[in-house]
Amino acid sequence: MRSTELSATPGRRAAFTIVELLVVIAIVGVLIGLLLPAVQAAREAARRLSCSNNLKQIGLAVHSFHDARLGIPPAGISEKRFTFFVLIMPFLEQQANYDLLSSISVNGSSGIEKVLWPSWTGSHMGFNAWWDGLSAAQRSGFSSLPYGCPSRRAGSQKIIDKGTNYMRGFASDYSIPAVRKGSSYGDQTGWASVWLQVNGTERIHPKEQLVDMRGPIRGAKMVTTPQMSWSCRDDFRWLQDGLSKQILLGEKHVPSSRVGFCDNQPDSYRNYDISVAVSSDQADYRIGIVSGIQIGRSFITLSPDDYSNDYTYLYAFGSSHPAIAQFVMADGAVKSLSVSTSMQVGIALCAVDDGQVVSID
Repeated sequence: MRSTELSATPGRRAAFTIVELLVVIAIVGVLIGLLLPAVQAAREAARRLSCSNNLKQIGLAVHSFHDARLGIPPAGISEKRFTFFVLIMPFLEQQANYDLLSSISVNGSSGIEKVLWPSWTGSHMGFNAWWDGLSAAQRSGFSSLPYGCPSRRAGSQKIIDKGTNYMRGFASDYSIPAVRKGSSYGDQTGWASVWLQVNGTERIHPKEQLVDMRGPIRGAKMVTTPQMSWSCRDDFRWLQDGLSKQILLGEKHVPSSRVGFCDNQPDSYRNYDISVAVSSDQADYRIGIVSGIQIGRSFITLSPDDYSNDYTYLYAFGSSHPAIAQFVMADGAVKSLSVSTSMQVGIALCAVDDGQVVSID
């Protein structure tokens, strides 16, 4: 009876036992364990949607550029000059950044056609010297460009802003497919590249011919007399398999261990991140802005951690999303492809006139 009387005493509450506390803690832990994957999945879904929106914006910008300039924006004006990713800026509501780049005066030249660096090996390249002269706010303004996938990098990582051994500027997680047709589409007898002009004279890697370049986006036409100017090489008629069947750009592979790392030597670009503002002084645009479509290599890497010192993953497409990479088609639609997609299917989707029409649901 004493215990009954105690339990009925006003204001007295029985305490939790240690066992009861452990049970509650265990239940909370289980609930957290169940909810955490769902939260992570929701966050990745949001990042993937943001990435898809970036590609959609780029696709729409290409169409707006085509309407205004009557042609597909070129991969680049010429060697050591601005690239596709600069030329479409006005159509991405990035006019201020475009005007800032257009105002550069390097080595006595000015305007969008200017030569921006003297050589690969120069310790103080023209563009880098100009970039270093920008204020921190001006440089960070380029982080607003829709070129970064949030699953791979934060806003600050969109800017490539290193020491003298690095090409500065802004990064892109998206690249142009380059397809070579030699004896067959995607053969390895030469580089999968895009065409360019050097001082008004067309040239490319010694093994290549302009007719071999069968990707959707090629280099500009350029003349130097009576004054230097450029024009679009191709319009949408170049995409002979149809706009809805043609990949325009896709997520490119950058190993997770190499995000933000770049060098100014061509052979060091294997699997490195890179600024995409300016083209190289090599005879092709493979580096940075292009994913090469060639038999015997990966079309889409299996993992964002894939890394090799050889050409296994060089210039491949790939993403930081689980099991897929995203692409924008020439009609502006954004599609996802599995990492198991074969190179043969990749060639059919990237070559402009191979006659192999593949639909992506």
